[in-house]
Amino acid sequence: MNNFKKTTAIFWIIIIVGIVFRIALNGINYSSDAESFIIWAHYLTQHRLSDLYIFLPSGYLPYPPFYYYILWILGQIMNIFNIWSNHWLSLLIVKMPVFASDIGITVIVYKLSKKWYSDKAGLINATFYFLNPAVIYVTSVWGQIDSFISLIGLFSMVLLFNKKYLWSYVIFLFGCLTKLQILALFPLVAFLSLIKLKVSKLLIYSVLIVIATFLVFFPLLRDMGVLWVLKYFYNMPNQYPYTSVYAYNLWAPLGFLVSDKIKLLNLIDIRYAGLILFIITSIVIIRPLLKKSLNKLQMISFAGYLLFFAFAYFPTRIHSRYLIYSIAFFAPFFIQYPVVGVLLSFLMLSNLFLPNNDLLFKPVVNILNNPYTIFIYTVFAFWLFIYSLKKYLLNVYNK
Repeated sequence: MNNFKKTTAIFWIIIIVGIVFRIALNGINYSSDAESFIIWAHYLTQHRLSDLYIFLPSGYLPYPPFYYYILWILGQIMNIFNIWSNHWLSLLIVKMPVFASDIGITVIVYKLSKKWYSDKAGLINATFYFLNPAVIYVTSVWGQIDSFISLIGLFSMVLLFNKKYLWSYVIFLFGCLTKLQILALFPLVAFLSLIKLKVSKLLIYSVLIVIATFLVFFPLLRDMGVLWVLKYFYNMPNQYPYTSVYAYNLWAPLGFLVSDKIKLLNLIDIRYAGLILFIITSIVIIRPLLKKSLNKLQMISFAGYLLFFAFAYFPTRIHSRYLIYSIAFFAPFFIQYPVVGVLLSFLMLSNLFLPNNDLLFKPVVNILNNPYTIFIYTVFAFWLFIYSLKKYLLNVYNK
């Protein structure tokens, strides 16, 4: 067997093992988030999209509309094959998009790693992502769709670098119309667009993006009206008006689920202070890319990792899961910075355990929620971010 066939075979073994883990963990515990996707998929087969935003089945505030079209398709499939009565299979079906997203991310990580390092690096980095306990927990056990956003973000960056501008913008738009957290990458998207495209092209693409947005929102605009839609989605970022939603971010030592409208030094709301810090950090991350020799996909990908890390650390209203987006962007560099990868995964897993209500893990959860532990983790997360930023900037100055 030649080296190419051997490497490819090992890669698909990694994929198969990862899929087996994900399927085996499906339904292993109760997840209200995963249940809500089943409820929404079933509801959308019988009602209009706009009805979902009024009825709020299962009591959850809905996402922006794009992912509901996917749930509608999944609901129709489950109708055709009469799957609703099989709860385990229904759970598995609604998780298929994120399982597929994990595979997509792993393929991208594998290909980039082979290009930047070696075949062996491709396999190691692919394993780091696809068999990462934090990633598997979020997608298979918790049943969240964060991998879908990670794939959209990573793929849109690859397309943008390869001058597939319109496709990149449309895919990035779909991410924004699924979960607003992908906007952490907006500074990078905006910067690359401004330096790579003429104003006339940007205007044309902007018009097309507006049209695509209108098409996605059309059912809501038709049934609810423009003012209702604008008001609803303007208020969406206020779902979690807290310093930290069980995440070891900068504001965690102030307490979890504490209002982020409190003043910092009696001068400014900490919600605004957090945004300012993220903006400043984004400038520090993006500024080196002004140098043409550094405007490479490798640097852009690492910048994406840092932006998602900064987003999960400096602003308020950060959920315990939000650091997960950084892992997909870091994965192609695991072979170069393995210690960072291990520590990043450890931090992510610790975040995930913070809101855990399982009695089995109660002693660990109590320790993780201890004020002294929270302070130590907050300092640790800051150190890990600064260490990663230092590696990035050293790479800049060594070019």
